[in-house]
Amino acid sequence: MKSKVKFSPLALSQLDNIWDYGFQRFGAKQADKYLDELLDALDDIAETWTYSGLKPRLFPNDKIADFTSEHIHFTRFENEILYFKKLKNGERGVISILGVRMDTPNRFKEMLANPLSEI
Repeated sequence: MKSKVKFSPLALSQLDNIWDYGFQRFGAKQADKYLDELLDALDDIAETWTYSGLKPRLFPNDKIADFTSEHIHFTRFENEILYFKKLKNGERGVISILGVRMDTPNRFKEMLANPLSEI
C-alpha cells in the first residue's frame, strides 16, 4: 500500500520495528493488518486532518521550544502515538511513531534531536 503522507527516515524505521514486533508476537498476517490500519489512519489524517472524528492535538510548544519552533501535532492510533507536522508544500509529514508505553516526553525530545526525524 502506498501512503499519501511523507515519512521521516526515523518514522520509516519505526514502522519496520512495529511490523517486526507484531510479527514476532502475532505472526505475519496480524502484523500486516496492523500496519495497513496504521497507514490508513495516517492517510485519513493527511486527507482530512482528522482521525476517528478528532483533530490531532498540538504538542505544547513550551515543552519543545529548546528543540524546534515548528508546530508538532499528535494523535493516538491503537498502541502508538503518531507525531507529524505540516510540510512547506502543505502535505503532512510523519516525524515519529512512539509506543504509548514509552516515556513519551523524554523520547520525543530525543526524537526531535535526531537528524533522521527531518522530512
